[in-house]
Order: sequence, then structure tokens, then C-alpha cells
Amino acid sequence: MKNIMKKYGMTFVMFLSLVVGLSAQTQTLGITAQVTTGTKAYYNNQSLTWVTGQIIVSRTSTTTNPTFTIDLAPNADSVGGVYPRNANWRFYDTSGGSSLVYIDGAEIYMGSTTNPSSPIFMLWDVSGIGDANVASSNVVTGSFLSNNLTRTYYFSAVFVHYSQLAAGTYELPITFRLRQEAFTPGDPTTAPISTATVVLRYVVGTTATVFFRDTPTGPEIFQLAFDEVTAATPKTFYIYVQSNFKYYLNVRSVNLGYLVHERYDAPISPVNEKIGYTMKIGTTTIPLASGSYKYNTSRYNATGFGTSSRSFTSTITLSDVTNYSAGRYSDILAFTITSY
Repeated sequence: MKNIMKKYGMTFVMFLSLVVGLSAQTQTLGITAQVTTGTKAYYNNQSLTWVTGQIIVSRTSTTTNPTFTIDLAPNADSVGGVYPRNANWRFYDTSGGSSLVYIDGAEIYMGSTTNPSSPIFMLWDVSGIGDANVASSNVVTGSFLSNNLTRTYYFSAVFVHYSQLAAGTYELPITFRLRQEAFTPGDPTTAPISTATVVLRYVVGTTATVFFRDTPTGPEIFQLAFDEVTAATPKTFYIYVQSNFKYYLNVRSVNLGYLVHERYDAPISPVNEKIGYTMKIGTTTIPLASGSYKYNTSRYNATGFGTSSRSFTSTITLSDVTNYSAGRYSDILAFTITSY
């Protein structure tokens, strides 16, 4: 492996989108989730490999004690002839590419017991969208205990494949959905009021992965959102890298340091406006207009996986947005991990 790395190198790319839009409405109830065991190594030995995590439901006041239900997307059942929890895995290979792959054994279970006989966490929704025959044992349903503002529940997920997997990172985003209604057999009567997405992440061989948070202890984020109120305030986020080889961190802006209006260059009624912004990692301003930028001049040491990682503090500052047309402006930041 050392000779292969010296000759060809290794590259891993992860993306974070930047968005300016309207803010979401405040919820009475909220939900967060995390994979408490972190990234797990899979050793191509056809053994069941587990991660566990927790879901926290919160309320802002003890004046009422609403009943709630939590379900899980994507479907556990087959959709269009395929099982999403097996077919929706994203594979990041060692040359910087990515593709969808099918994992033979992948499922999410109720509770923290790593037992494939446990009830499966399922999607409770209207007929044709949700899973069939969802029972109360396939969702979380309950209320808060005493005067507590939060209540915690647990889940476990398994990963196994019955042929050799290529070296790289395998990821499946899953989304816990919170409704303010009690579970009953059949269709729900309300829409989810809040969601929490986590990523099941496994690594094979010599590899690396990158993920993001907006607080050091918060859940993973997949976009950094501004609105017309918060646009004037710089936003800090945290880049986390896990690897089992020495690496460099590279950064690239798809739009070269601009948030571009959603109708930029549109054939009808274009809005050719874009908002400039600056990015810092630590105290270093990243020259986004120049293309890919190698942040560190020397390689960082490997961290291993699990809950171990190296973090980089980053800040995004927008230019003045007061004179721009209404709409959604966005850019994508690509973070690349290389061994050379």
C-alpha cells in the first residue's frame, strides 16, 4: 500500500453548500440526532459492523406535554424494486470520485442493542410513501417525563457486504422526522414539524473522510444558511477530518468566491447577480478566486476513525447584501484530502 500511495496518491472530496434564503419558522418541539460511535472501520471480513446513536427531542416549555412520534427515512421497504437503505450508499473512492453503491446488509434498528432481531426503524407516512404495516414498535412515540425539557432515545445500524469492497468511504444519510401526534396504525394526520439528519459512515482500507458542524459539539451540517437578518454576521463552522494516512487539506469554491443567484444566466428573466464573500480557516484568508488552494504546507498526521478527528475552524463573511434582488444565492465549497 505504501508504494501505491507514493506512485498514485490518494484524493477524497467532500462538499458543503452555502445558501442565502428565508429563515425557517420556530418550532415548539425540536429534534437532534447523532451517531455516538462515530466513523466505523469495516475490514472486508463479512462480519456485522455496528454503529449506535441517539435522538433527542426537546421542548421550549413545560406548560404543555405534547405527544410526539419519530419515524425514519429513507424507506425500509422496497421502493421501485430496490431497498433504499441498501441502494442509496454513496462511495467516495481513493481518486476523488464518488458513486452510488449497493450494500448487501444495511439496516437501522430501534434501541441501542446491536441485535438484528430488534424491531426495524421504519418510515410512517401516507400510503404509497411510507412503509407498509408500520407498528408502534417501528417508531418512537411518547411524551416528556416529568418537567424535563428533553427526552433521549437510541438507535443502532448494521453494515455488512458479502464480497470485497473497494478502499474508500461509504456513507448513507438517514433522517429522523418528528411529528406532534401520537402513533396510530395507518396514515399519520399531520406533516413532520422538524427533522434531524445524520450520516452512517464506514471506511474500508486506507482512506479519509470530511464532515462539518456549526458548533464543536453539534450535529453534522450539510449546508451553511444565511438569511436577510443574519447575512451581516460572519458564520463560523468547523471542518472535521478523519484519516489513516498523512494528508493535505485543499479548498475550492465552485463559483470562485461568489454566491450566485438561482436565476443567474437563466434563459427567461435572468437575475445576473452574485454576492461576494470571504472565507478564513483559522486566521488564514483562503484565496477562493484562484481555484483550489492547499491550506497546509506540510502534511497532517493520521487521526484514525471512531470519534477521533482533527478540526479546523472556518468563518464565512458575506459582503453587503442590502442592494441585491430577492432570491436564493448559493455556492459550493469542495474540501479535498490528498496524500501528495
